[in-house]
Amino acid sequence: AAAAALPRLRPVRVVDERIVLGNTLHTDLPPHSLRGRAFGLLLTAFAQKHGYPCLEGGAGRLTDALVARAIARGVELRLGERVERLPRARAVLLAVDAWEAGRLIGRSFSLPRDPAVVKVDWTLDGVVPWAAEDARQAPVVHLGDASSFVLFGQYSTADPTRAPAGKETAWAYSRSLPDAAAIEAHVERFAPGFRALIRGRHVQHLPPGSVNGGTARRQLVLRPRYGRPRIGDGVYLASMSAHPGGGVHGAPGWIAAHAALRAASRRRALGRASFTISSR
Repeated sequence: AAAAALPRLRPVRVVDERIVLGNTLHTDLPPHSLRGRAFGLLLTAFAQKHGYPCLEGGAGRLTDALVARAIARGVELRLGERVERLPRARAVLLAVDAWEAGRLIGRSFSLPRDPAVVKVDWTLDGVVPWAAEDARQAPVVHLGDASSFVLFGQYSTADPTRAPAGKETAWAYSRSLPDAAAIEAHVERFAPGFRALIRGRHVQHLPPGSVNGGTARRQLVLRPRYGRPRIGDGVYLASMSAHPGGGVHGAPGWIAAHAALRAASRRRALGRASFTISSR
């Protein structure tokens, strides 16, 4: 009877296997491994069911909205200051990677770092001249061969406010190519004439562990402490290095904040109980 109550499982049919392969490589997991295939299918299914979010005006709009909401509730923001030690407080939420959090609390986490990343942002004098027609309408394009993979973003296809009409802003990053010139040459293979459109570029050579809180190869979701954001006395890890990892969902911060609130509620309850006992 219990088995009959379970929903029937239906086979998954993928229209184009390359979609799953590209989504698998988002995680930097081996594309033919069990974990890699699982996450590739998960990302593909999520896109087909819900689509991927795209913030009008750029991803910075989300940060601006969160900052405005925090300030409206009395939060004080202090920028450009390096924290050498934690203050005395009922709760401290650390939106830093696991290694920086470990430095601040005097401990280390068993969390391997992913390879370094090269990221390039461009302003272009025209739309990207993709040889493949379908790529011209895609906000994200996967560019791969047997040895190299580049993740390319052209979000004005989904949000026209990001570039003037007839122009384009774009970005790309790669763990397998050494510099911006190699990335641009790789893009040129799939979009002949791309390099001639470049008006400006901003290049970042990001150190190992910069993407998704440090690691995607291992502990992508479980992270150093699955479901347990508390890493010290009143200290909570609230960054991408915490479960369940990075994303626009903001779940690590939400989980850490609620854990801190629950702990504060328990302390208040204990305080009230102590006061009741002592006053008798």
